[in-house]
Amino acid sequence: MRLVLGKYTFALVGCLLLMGCNGRESNESPVVAPPHSDSNDSNCPIYESTSWQARLKESPEVDNMYELYISGEITLPHPGYNIEWLKGPLDRMNPPGLRIILQISESDAMTIQVITPVSVGQRFETPISTFRYISIYCGNKLINQFNDVKVDNE
Repeated sequence: MRLVLGKYTFALVGCLLLMGCNGRESNESPVVAPPHSDSNDSNCPIYESTSWQARLKESPEVDNMYELYISGEITLPHPGYNIEWLKGPLDRMNPPGLRIILQISESDAMTIQVITPVSVGQRFETPISTFRYISIYCGNKLINQFNDVKVDNE
């Protein structure tokens, strides 16, 4: 009989302790993961991207050089981000493919927490007149890819 009473006493004490922990109200809001919290793109804060364009034109200043213009719109969790464009490696195919990296980092400044669309764009000089593809990456996430980019003579 003592052994049975001991089991019930232990269970009763455990239930009371659990009820005491759950009875408190908390003013903290629950932590919610961003909509795109995939392990492959966790280092990329972009929620969505649209309106991408790529143009390749002859350089008006230098012979046998071209200017590559890339622009688009990205949506970020808040406006407090620094955006840097990095021209990545070319592959060794003919014509080559180009990888461009958007390096996005949070600034130290205080900002309002509001989802923010941001227009982005960059100009690169290149000696190449045709690209098999141009891929734009943010972290490990492919944001957009252009195929068969050639000089626009318009």
